[in-house]
Amino acid sequence: MSGDNSCKIIVRNLNFDSTDEDVKAFYEKWGTVEDLKVMKNKGSGKSKGWAILRYVKASEVDAAMSARPHELDGRTLEPHRASPREYSQKLECHHTCNEIFVGKWTPDITEEDLKEYFGQFGTVEEVTCPKDKKDETKFRNFAIVKFDDYDPVDVCCYKKMHKINEKNLIISKWIDRKTMNELKRKFGDDNEDNFRGGRDNFRGGRGNFRGGRRGNFNNGGGGGDDLQKVLLQQLMGALGGQQSFEGPMRGSKRGGRGKPYGRSGQWM
Repeated sequence: MSGDNSCKIIVRNLNFDSTDEDVKAFYEKWGTVEDLKVMKNKGSGKSKGWAILRYVKASEVDAAMSARPHELDGRTLEPHRASPREYSQKLECHHTCNEIFVGKWTPDITEEDLKEYFGQFGTVEEVTCPKDKKDETKFRNFAIVKFDDYDPVDVCCYKKMHKINEKNLIISKWIDRKTMNELKRKFGDDNEDNFRGGRDNFRGGRGNFRGGRRGNFNNGGGGGDDLQKVLLQQLMGALGGQQSFEGPMRGSKRGGRGKPYGRSGQWM
């Protein structure tokens, strides 16, 4: 199925008995479905529970996404806008959430600035600007924006450039450590040799910096000690050693069962 990704939707959580015709007829409520395919197992021919469809116009995708929730054959469907190819290779592409990580944030970008900018993508419920746990007079270099829905998160993450007050920001999904580990176990390790929140940034304050061949450790700003670990691990890899190490995860969880980093509305 080729064409512009802006016209495509990935539909998850299909009833395994739903056919191509069933799904196509349902989504034709919001436009002309040019192509649709329910994905099936090659061996058994049974549905995998998801489909790809393509509309003629991107505006028809907007109409379909605005009309959620979608109910078909006893299932609440989970439609997502199709992601760009480079984004589809990231682990976070497989995760659905309502929050984004805003990397390279600085305190001169206010909470209202964040609400106004990201409000163009959807309804913003909450903005959190974490403070340094060791020094409450300082902020960390990221913020968290929570929407009322997952679709604005997808739209923000697919968009390559975000700029507020002439500053380029790095956007990714906010994913806690437990969920990220589950994604790694299910889909394999991420292909990016950089921090989870984008290049030169921590992912949610818990950046997994990849050092050596296999070992991961958390760079919590330890400076020279962490550099020595990287050099040691690279030396071990060069000598053919099989050992690796993983440092302790740093930073608290946020959302769900964890406490948020800092409190919304605190400024220097």
